[in-house]
Amino acid sequence: MNAERVRLFLPHVYRDGRTARVTGAEFRHLRARRVQKGDSVVVFDAAGAEYVGVVTRLAKDFAEVELGDARAGLWESPVRLVLCTAAVRAPRLDFAIEKATELGAAEIVVFVSERTVRSPLAGRQERWHRVALSAAKQSGRACVPTTAGPIPFSALLDRLRQTAMPTFLFHPGAPPLHPARAHAAGCKAGVALVVGPEGGFTEAELQQAASAGCEVVGLGPRMLRTETAALAALAVVGFLWGDLGLGPTGHAEGTTAGHPC
Repeated sequence: MNAERVRLFLPHVYRDGRTARVTGAEFRHLRARRVQKGDSVVVFDAAGAEYVGVVTRLAKDFAEVELGDARAGLWESPVRLVLCTAAVRAPRLDFAIEKATELGAAEIVVFVSERTVRSPLAGRQERWHRVALSAAKQSGRACVPTTAGPIPFSALLDRLRQTAMPTFLFHPGAPPLHPARAHAAGCKAGVALVVGPEGGFTEAELQQAASAGCEVVGLGPRMLRTETAALAALAVVGFLWGDLGLGPTGHAEGTTAGHPC
């Protein structure tokens, strides 16, 4: 087994010396992967740093890892990607959160609009965090996306008004996001992507979004499911301004490092 591939999430690690204690779910994950004393693991924290460490002790309900120096997470998008997705049924939403994490989303906000199919999602934030954490480990990320919601569409717009980042609202039949990178300078700090329910937004909601500063764009001629549209939007924006359109350095052109968590 290649123990180097085992990744452990320990928030606020490496504050009091070089030894980290692994307990709870992360300890169970370590044991499930059959990590042994002397094996090398990667530990990442809530601030976007990661450490290569060596397991120095394995007890019944905890392990200790001797950590090396901190290094910045190597696989974070240079642009902070905020995905705002209409609520869908729980399994499909879990899928969207998992794949959005793999594509580099830093924040995922679930909202309810007029045409949203109602589904009991209250109290699922812990579940969403577990899904995002698992996907972050699998994809080699050092940041676990934050998840929030479900919130009303009006509350989402209020939230977006308070940010300085450009916001693209994806709606069937709208003009496509132009590939000329006209918005590139404004998107360096971050970009919010709003994906609605499969019935689209109502005219009143589109007017509210425009008043809040959202730019209405499309994703081609076909009608997409909400989770499909969310991942397509992340892929397009990740190619234009993130790290999916890689330059010769391994980062998007004009960038040198990923954003912090």
